[in-house]
Amino acid sequence: MEKDKHSVNEEQVRTVFEYAGIPVQTVKLERIENGFCNPVYKIVADDKPYILKVTNPVWQKLKTVNEAVVLKFVSEHTSIPAPKVYAYSNTTELIGYEFILMECMHGVAFSDIIEGLSLEERKPYLQQIAQYYATMVALEIESSNEYAFGCFEKLEKIDNRLIATLCPNVDSLKGPYTDLYSYIIDTIQVRLPGMEKTKYKHYVPQFMAIIEKLREEQRNTTHNERLVLTHTDLAPKNIIVDPSTSTVTGIIDWEWCCMMVTDQDFPTVTESDDWGDEDAKSYLREQVKERLSETLYNDFQEKLESRMHILDADSYAMRVVAYPEWHVGREHEIPEYEEGLEKGVANLFAQFNL
Repeated sequence: MEKDKHSVNEEQVRTVFEYAGIPVQTVKLERIENGFCNPVYKIVADDKPYILKVTNPVWQKLKTVNEAVVLKFVSEHTSIPAPKVYAYSNTTELIGYEFILMECMHGVAFSDIIEGLSLEERKPYLQQIAQYYATMVALEIESSNEYAFGCFEKLEKIDNRLIATLCPNVDSLKGPYTDLYSYIIDTIQVRLPGMEKTKYKHYVPQFMAIIEKLREEQRNTTHNERLVLTHTDLAPKNIIVDPSTSTVTGIIDWEWCCMMVTDQDFPTVTESDDWGDEDAKSYLREQVKERLSETLYNDFQEKLESRMHILDADSYAMRVVAYPEWHVGREHEIPEYEEGLEKGVANLFAQFNL
């Protein structure tokens, strides 16, 4: 995707506001740089700020619906601060792209300020992050069909029950699924044709061997685990804060969210270096443990450790194929990324004795 060709102008923005039923006189738009996969614009319409997220044409229909449905649910039915959705379209008929017009959350990305904060200054933010994570995993969501793993076509509160209609994964377009292994196997398989076209095409036979090993594990595994609403990228870059009040004002970028085992968000929240040094990570772990209960925390940890090789296989299959897209406009960073990628893949193959 070429950044300069995937853009919107004032006329298209006015069309979006008309579609949303929001009359505007003056419109100013500015592309902002925190949209990693999709262009994101800050729109100031009649002095009120909005966010317009334009979906990369690589992903069609499901990704837009998934994020819009979950944002609407989370902002209306939980204490988690998520942007209000004013309008969305999962067709290209209106402006040539799918889009979501949403609330602009007040503040700055936590990632922009975290390095300059002491541990004591980080603590109020980390406490709130732990609480919002615990709130998310506590939601008792039922699937409307036999599938348990997948992204969201609908997410509704009906007679005090949370009911989800699941759809295929927004990236692989496969699924939904009844178990984790089926999900992981499909997401690896869907990467292989793309991997064949990269400098790492020699990895394909090893990933095919990993798939066979996972199928063997699948046959010997019982699948009866409770699943949770998963953000999948609950990192400082997606947490908006107000430094003047040390308050978390928004959690954004829900496009990859899904019903999943706890392994997706749990390691990000408890182990990621993005939170700071070991003291900061330890503090956040204790906050999470306090809110989940020590028993539930330990259960999450044990399951993560038992399945880390499965999640690593999925993650590295994606990275091998997708990293050039991620580095559009930052090509100078690719050599360093490739060095780390190659080491990680080597460790992955060793986990599977390949």
